Order: sequence, then structure tokens, then C-alpha cells
Amino acid sequence: RGLPIAPTVCFVFLFFQTIFFTQLSIRNDSKKNVGVSQQQVQVIRDFNSGIPISDYLTDVILHPQGRRSYAVIHVGPPKSGTTTIQGFLAEQYETLLLDKYWFIGKVNFEDLEEYIGPTHNDLDLWRLYMANCLLPTKAKSCEESKDRLTSIFSVLLKTGYSVIVSAEEMISLSGDAIATLSELFKDFEVKIVVGYRRYYELMKSLHSEMYRRAPHRRGLRKWPNEAGGIRVPTPEEFIFSTKKILDKYYQISGERQDYVFNGKSHPSKDAYDAYKKYFIDVDIINIHDETHLLENFACNIIIGANNFCEESKDSDVSEGLYDLHYGDRFKLDYEMIVQHINDKHGHQLNITRQSLYMHVLMNHQILSGCPFEIEANVATYSPDYYESCTHLRAFPQICTTYERWQQIVSMTAEFERQIVPNYHEQVGKNILDVSNADELHGLCWIDTHRLFNDDAEWKKFESLVPNLLEWDAFFDLYKSNTDVSNFLASRMKSN
Repeated sequence: RGLPIAPTVCFVFLFFQTIFFTQLSIRNDSKKNVGVSQQQVQVIRDFNSGIPISDYLTDVILHPQGRRSYAVIHVGPPKSGTTTIQGFLAEQYETLLLDKYWFIGKVNFEDLEEYIGPTHNDLDLWRLYMANCLLPTKAKSCEESKDRLTSIFSVLLKTGYSVIVSAEEMISLSGDAIATLSELFKDFEVKIVVGYRRYYELMKSLHSEMYRRAPHRRGLRKWPNEAGGIRVPTPEEFIFSTKKILDKYYQISGERQDYVFNGKSHPSKDAYDAYKKYFIDVDIINIHDETHLLENFACNIIIGANNFCEESKDSDVSEGLYDLHYGDRFKLDYEMIVQHINDKHGHQLNITRQSLYMHVLMNHQILSGCPFEIEANVATYSPDYYESCTHLRAFPQICTTYERWQQIVSMTAEFERQIVPNYHEQVGKNILDVSNADELHGLCWIDTHRLFNDDAEWKKFESLVPNLLEWDAFFDLYKSNTDVSNFLASRMKSN
């Protein structure tokens, strides 16, 4: 089981040899990025397919002189542009090769199909190493993952290549895990990169991420009063909580991996302090800088990556990068509605939390006059009907008080002074103006009491709660009903 080390070394030697022979002609091309040769691409694909690489190996290995090998380690935190950076690194894999950088992960699952770098068991090498060696769920195969990387690193160092890794899971590593990381990269000149996003923005985004329904979010499958069930707090409650846990389902080990944040500090500051104990060069990349995030990362963080820098300037990623799809904003509202109904009628409910969520979503779609389609798998996955319906009815809102908002602004300003003092002195004071109505409006959430007291249609929905069917049974009725409009008008059948 696992990838033999000898073929891995053979692959790497051949890979860098082919890069050398094609690099001069590539760099002289008038286009900014014409990519590596088809031979190199085929070698990687053969490697990933398990075809022996040793048959291709020649004994000519060239060693560029005067080139240091860097290791750029981007550690998050989540919701600070990490997915965007990882996606761009995977997309520009060939461009990075021209700059003598090798991106080994992590590669997001949606980018794996286009990623041409080396993989094992259809996963990038860094994701495997983290799961096996760094995370609390680390496996018995750590030595195998470590040997695979160190054999590759030895060739990177001999040929003057550098390496990039990026994974938000590394934001909350233990001291022992960071020490392990330091040992792995001991022969490189290491730069740790920590992202920064303002506290109130980061916490709002984390709140949305943590409580938005997803297949791995097991706590939302059970009612809050059941074992393993979780209660969805308001954004205000979440920001002022003393312990924040963002649950993650780590696919490699098949077990949970949680991010735990101290509510009294900023995760970027905690990470900076933790990594500074083991590494000399720890940089902050500020998501709020005037320079776009990708350009800042490619041109100011990565050393000597001129081709990669130019590509970042031409990137079509817009400033709206972090905006949610129109309908995503309602997903937490649906969870709060479900929670409210359970608080009032829990003893009368005969369906699962997931089923009630789907009935709430459907009711909102219908009351908004949106076309609704039901699919078999939506009891597990929140359906993405939002792009085709841009007129979803707004819910009544309740917002934090002015005094509470001042506390949030004060916390945000203090953290910013600690993490990026020069930026805060020049720009931050103006942006964090508590009189900004748009910012105040940003910390609002659904007022479920007003919804069910003032809206006749939602009152009617609430009266139907005891007779709701499980979603699968409802779906079967929907499929067999030829008069769909009348069926959806009634929506519910008595049990």
C-alpha cells in the first residue's frame, strides 16, 4: 500500500530535467504563459496513473547554481481568501514551474480535475501529509507520507526549485505539529504567511460557514436537544462567545477536525505568535490592502515568481470575491426558523431537522413566487436554486444595538493595531467608523418572532407543522402527483 519511494524519486528527477530543456524556449515566447511542454504534462499524468517512471529516466541531471530553495507556507486562517489563493495556485501550476516553484497542495476538491501536479490516491500530497502527520487524527502512515515528501524535497533542493503549500487547517496546529513542520522544511528558507481579515468580518463569515447546512455538518442533522445536535447562535452571540469551534469533516481520515478559536483574541494573531516560536520569517498578508489579494500574494509574498506575478495582475477574480450568492444569505435564516419552530412545537414534531429545513426552504421559494424544483437528494444537500430566483422575499430583521456595535468595533480596532499597526494607523481608523450605517446593518439577523406573529402566510405554515411529512415521503408524493400546482398549493398531507 502507498506509493513506492524509488519511483517517486525517478519521477522528480525526470520532471525537473524536462523542465530545464524546455524552459529557455518558453521564457523567450512572446506570450506571458505558454505552459510547460506536453512531455512534462504526460510524465506527471503517467506518475499519477501509477505507470513506472524509471523507464524514462536518463542519467543527465543539471544543477542550477546560485538559486536558493524557498518554502512558502500559507497557513490561513479560513475565510481570509485561502480558498481563492489555493485555487489560483492550482490553476497557475504551469506558470509556477516556469518560476521554479512547485505547488504541492492543498488542492481544493473542485480544482483537482484540472490540477496536473503529482497526486496519490487522487489527492494532492500535502493534504495527505497533513492528515497523516500534523492533524489530531494523524494516521499510522505518517512515515510513508513524510518519506514521500522528503524524497521529493531532496531533488527540489538539488535543482534549485522552491515549494509552496497552503492550507487553512494549519492555522490551529499544536506546538508539536509546528515543530514537525519546522523539521520537514529545515533545509529550505522558510516564509510563513498568515492571512488577516478584520475581526468583525471574519467572525460573520465564520458564523455563516459553521452553521450553513452541508453534508459534513452532522450537528445540524439532529435537534439541538438531542445528543450531538447543535444550536445556531445569532451573529452577535457568536462574536461574543469565549470559545468558537468551526467543525470540519476531514475527508482523508474520515474523522472530524475542528478549528478552535479563543474568543478573546484574533486567530491571525494567535497563529503569528505560535509560528514565530519556530520560524524567523512570518509575514502577514492583509486582505484589506489596496493591492488585490492575489497580486499581493504573487508579487510581494512569493520571491522571484515574475511569471506568476504577471498572471495575478491579469486575473479575472473580481473584488466581489467574497460575496455570497444571492440566496446563500437565507440559509442561516432557514436554520433559525427551524430552530424557532422546534422551540415552540418540538413535542409535536414527527420529522427530522433536515426535513423541516427543506419544507421551510420550499415554503420561502413558493411565497416568493419562485419556480421550485424538487430533487431526490435535497434532504442531504441544500439545493442551489438561488441563481435563477433573484427576488426571494426578505425576512424581518433584528440588529445589534449601537452600544454593542461599539464594542465590536473596539475589539476589531484593537486586534488590527496588534496585527497590522501601520495599516491601521494609515487607513483603518477611517474604515472602522461606527457611524457607518452600512456596517451597522451588516450585523443583523432574522427576527423569527416578528415573522410568525406578523406574516399570515408563515402563521399558516406554522399551523401545518404537526402534519408535515418526512422529506423523502413528501418527495414520493410530489413525483406521483400530476397536478403539481394544486399539490404545491396544499403542500402538506396529513399523516
